[in-house]
Amino acid sequence: MPRPPKTWKAAERAVARLLGGRRCHFEGRDVETEDWAVEVKHGKQIPRTLLKWWEQAQGNTPEGNKPLLVLHPLGTEYEDSLAILRLGDLVGLLVEAEIPAALDHTGTEDYAPPKAYRKEAR
Repeated sequence: MPRPPKTWKAAERAVARLLGGRRCHFEGRDVETEDWAVEVKHGKQIPRTLLKWWEQAQGNTPEGNKPLLVLHPLGTEYEDSLAILRLGDLVGLLVEAEIPAALDHTGTEDYAPPKAYRKEAR
């Protein structure tokens, strides 16, 4: 059964809300903030290899740490590697660093920063 056609729009809106940005699908990117141009991919077709690597990163992460998966294409500069982390962890890092775009949405009713970044958890 095909998924409802509006689920990708809802995913873009949710990501925009988390990052304190706005959905701008028809401008070539899905979400934009003051500092980020975000492409949102929503669906079941995440490559299995990527999921296995992410599971490995999560499984090897000690309690209290956060998983980070780095994808380094052979022959490229390490600074150009891709970094994959949970979106909630990214939002928490932006809030912790007091990046204005990340702070814009923290007053919304449905926003709660990841547990590790809540002031009471420090």
